[in-house]
Amino acid sequence: MPWPIPHECKAERKITLSEYAKQLKAIKTRLNAPAGVVVVKAPRKPVSEAYVVMTLEEWRRILPIVGDHLLNELLNDERQ
Repeated sequence: MPWPIPHECKAERKITLSEYAKQLKAIKTRLNAPAGVVVVKAPRKPVSEAYVVMTLEEWRRILPIVGDHLLNELLNDERQ
């Protein structure tokens, strides 16, 4: 990855996306990062079923990078 992806992890009874977005924006600003994600653990669910939340603009920025990375991994797996 060309830059680290800032993330904020939450495990609360009440999910407040707008508050999480504000907190993530502050982290991104401090780190000068173009995108970030919030990982939200759903109540009474395992971590593997957590939600990953980002704005549409952040998704647009990160998709080419993550998409290329995943494609390369898949191609490498097929070659082995």
